Amino acid sequence: MKAMVCKRFGGPEVLAKCEVANPVAPGAGEIQLRIESRGVQYVDVLMLAGKYQFRPEPPFIPGNEAAGHVVAVGPDVTEFAVGDAVMSRHTLGAFAELGNAKAALCDKVPAALSLAQAGVFRGAYTTAYHALLQRGRLQQGEWVLVHGAAGGIGIAAIQLAKAFGAKVIATAGSEEKRAACLEEGADHAIDYRSGFVDAVKALTGGRGVDIVYDPIGDKVAEESLRCLAWGGRLDARSARAGSASTGAAST
Repeated sequence: MKAMVCKRFGGPEVLAKCEVANPVAPGAGEIQLRIESRGVQYVDVLMLAGKYQFRPEPPFIPGNEAAGHVVAVGPDVTEFAVGDAVMSRHTLGAFAELGNAKAALCDKVPAALSLAQAGVFRGAYTTAYHALLQRGRLQQGEWVLVHGAAGGIGIAAIQLAKAFGAKVIATAGSEEKRAACLEEGADHAIDYRSGFVDAVKALTGGRGVDIVYDPIGDKVAEESLRCLAWGGRLDARSARAGSASTGAAST
């Protein structure tokens, strides 16, 4: 099969398209996919550079998010069958034509999603769901401030927050990006680069926001704390730290 192989640490230029052996037959609890769509994330860039917390040694096939059709199932797998369209998670190996994945980390592709959409769905939306609902305890009617809102994870956060009845203030660094945030459902979109506390307080009638979703950190995190309403929560997403989150912060 064909695969993109990292032969040495470096930037994306170290990837080479190679012919490699097909993966072995799926074992217990595994399925094998013909991969038709792949998600590319900042985590993949860090792995290529040898700077991620999980550091595979070259040569290796990167990629941990994909979608495709099942071509084989392990002996004890009952929830998937050959031919099923599946979105999958991989420790490595998604940048290939075939790949094995644990069945427990896969889901069937809903009818509303194409394979291209499914290949990039879970990383962004499960991150946003964990941050806003599981850690942030989002309630209907609350205010949410989303930083980096025009990126993949930011857009997912906007959409999820709106789906659960929140009011969303998005931040982005250009008019084009702010327009995209509004198109995706944000109630307001503001420029964060020269400070945003006053704008957030004005939009919320002086009370501040209930949740801040922050993939940027640094000075943005400091200002975000000043934007929190009483009992507000700050959640930081960090690609370098493996999408780690902070605990709640109250003002």
